[in-house]
Amino acid sequence: MVNKTDKTYFYPQLGAEKDLWAFRLGGHGIGNGLYNYFHALVLCTKNNGTIITPAWPTLKLGPLLRGERSKRLYWRLFKADKGDISGLKKMLTLLNNWNERNVITVNKDTPLKSVKQGALNIITCDQKFSFDGLYDFRDLIRAKFQNIIRDDKHNNINWGNGEFIAIHIRLGDFKIETDINVIKKGGVNMRIPMSWYIGVIKSLKRAYGDMPVYVFSDGKDSDLKELTDNGVKIYRGETDLDDLLKLSEASILVGSRSTFSYWAAFLGNMKSIWLDTEIRDSKIPHQEEKLRQYIAFNDIPNEILFE
Repeated sequence: MVNKTDKTYFYPQLGAEKDLWAFRLGGHGIGNGLYNYFHALVLCTKNNGTIITPAWPTLKLGPLLRGERSKRLYWRLFKADKGDISGLKKMLTLLNNWNERNVITVNKDTPLKSVKQGALNIITCDQKFSFDGLYDFRDLIRAKFQNIIRDDKHNNINWGNGEFIAIHIRLGDFKIETDINVIKKGGVNMRIPMSWYIGVIKSLKRAYGDMPVYVFSDGKDSDLKELTDNGVKIYRGETDLDDLLKLSEASILVGSRSTFSYWAAFLGNMKSIWLDTEIRDSKIPHQEEKLRQYIAFNDIPNEILFE
């Protein structure tokens, strides 16, 4: 039996109604879950600790009931990295240290609670999470990400240097908004109108005519017909993880209001384009001004050029 320890552990808890340590009931998707995981990694690195592998697999009814292409189960996508605690040892370590756990919630508006040395630290994120605290560790995060991916085909990721333009369109559980004033104001969990994407794509094609354009989306092919009619190809990876990593390779990213887009921009650190709204989402990664453009709904330039 694993006894209580003088080692410092970090367990990323990926937001769930029930975290059963091997799998979850509900909880974060990949995008939100990565915030927990990589904030835990950075804290672990700073404190010379050990990561306990999170419960990536989850059971969700929403995607099943909505008939979405991705069921967002996340089974067998990830593996334990060398030195991480997993399997039976994970269960015993959590069990023996759970009653004296130290819960640290990452919130961009609140200073982090102190890490408890020689104890189990649970890392969670609320809705005000951000990339603050991660930028200086981008290379570490990229390397760790590749190490925990189970599929060997992702061993060599060309971060932000792929010769293509990526359009990310989040549909699924995002609500449809027809009031232009609401769209211009901005908000979370709201679809960006297809007309904005089409306008941006046409402008990019005028500026970068030879560069292929791919759309990445949880929508059906019929939902994306307006784009394919304008010469855009649909990219369909085998898993959500395939899509995220391919998005991260694009040399230009047109993002959505989704953590999926935000992670692609952070990992790839490529040129990126976002819908300009009165309230900008603070989760959009900070980049050099020359790499990022905000374009308003009714103010799309004839050509979109970067320095």
